[in-house]
Amino acid sequence: MNLEASKSFREALRIKPEAPMVHYSLAVVSNLIGEMEEALKTLQGSYSHQPGFWKSPQQYCDAVLRIKTWKGKTIYHLAKAADIFKETGEDFMEKNARDLLQECGKEFGLAPEDCQTL
Repeated sequence: MNLEASKSFREALRIKPEAPMVHYSLAVVSNLIGEMEEALKTLQGSYSHQPGFWKSPQQYCDAVLRIKTWKGKTIYHLAKAADIFKETGEDFMEKNARDLLQECGKEFGLAPEDCQTL
């Protein structure tokens, strides 16, 4: 499932390379499938394409740390991403985020309800 999500997010990135949420989502998936260097490179893309996506450089650095360390934060951010995609009417991306959220939840033994705060 994560490999499929990776392919979907890569395709979304090809279509809309300026979208920071796509970069971020691909970074999360890349981390989950063990592609740490790709995850960090992709996360950097979210910052370089639209620095305003991050409230501050510190927030970006914190995201890098989350990618490296904590599963609960991954679940939290996937749930938030899915909600954002729903709000913006990006049905395809919302479905991918929710599918990934379900897969990660099974893999980590966590549910979005377990990860309401950072």
